[in-house]
Amino acid sequence: MQAEKIYSDVVAPRGSSLYYSLLYLEPPRRYALLALHSLRRELRDAVRKGTDFGVTQTKLGWWREEIDRIYTGDTRHPLAAHLCRAVSDYALPQEYLLEMFDAVTMDLQRSQYPTFTELSLYCRRSGGVIGSAWAEICGYSDRSTLKFGHQFGMGLALSELLLDLRRDNAAGRCYVPHDELQRFQVQRSELSLPQTSARVSALLRFQLQRIREFFSGAVERLAPSERLRQSSALIMLQLNRTLLDEVERDGMRLLEHEIQLTPLRKYWLARKIQRAERRRAKNLHR
Repeated sequence: MQAEKIYSDVVAPRGSSLYYSLLYLEPPRRYALLALHSLRRELRDAVRKGTDFGVTQTKLGWWREEIDRIYTGDTRHPLAAHLCRAVSDYALPQEYLLEMFDAVTMDLQRSQYPTFTELSLYCRRSGGVIGSAWAEICGYSDRSTLKFGHQFGMGLALSELLLDLRRDNAAGRCYVPHDELQRFQVQRSELSLPQTSARVSALLRFQLQRIREFFSGAVERLAPSERLRQSSALIMLQLNRTLLDEVERDGMRLLEHEIQLTPLRKYWLARKIQRAERRRAKNLHR
């Protein structure tokens, strides 16, 4: 379990939202999700921390081959060995890992998206497949749970992009659709400034509302009988909702400073949701 602890410390350190989301999950499922999130981190770091385009392409090419090897059992990287077990135990299709790979290649190919239609493809690849895999790993009996997972993952991806907006824009990547910048009369350069004009605030509220719609759509697609099995995803969803509520309460000033929930509050929310879902499941079987 030493390698699994290392990956946990990187992608789900104590105090993080992912840490508390996975807190009540059985160890095999938790480790599978940690491995999946670790692969996403490895791929993104290859692009976002790379300083030489040729080296970055070489790293990504190696990982593309390693994804194939995960499904043949002939892996080279310790993380890939853990992913072998996860994809075998939970029948995760190779398409999920390839979509994650395609998301980071999109980061190499473009720095902005003209409309939300184009951005939604990126979000599906970077987050939607994570949500779908999350649903698969936690288990389901109703196939509509996969739709919950996809909507949940899309909301997660968009939430992450909103919260990292200024940092990403300063690094040369803008994840606000160009036509929406025009609609709210905001220049892309304004998203790198530590200030929030009325126009920028309106633009950010529009983005936040879209995220809420994805999260609400996800919950609507989850059957009552599936909620307890998907409680880790529901915890992650609610932690993100609560954080976005705080951002809005703060006047959408996320370009000016970082808003975070305290670890104690995250733990309290996670415990509250887990206990509520256990009670709900018990009542369903009476």
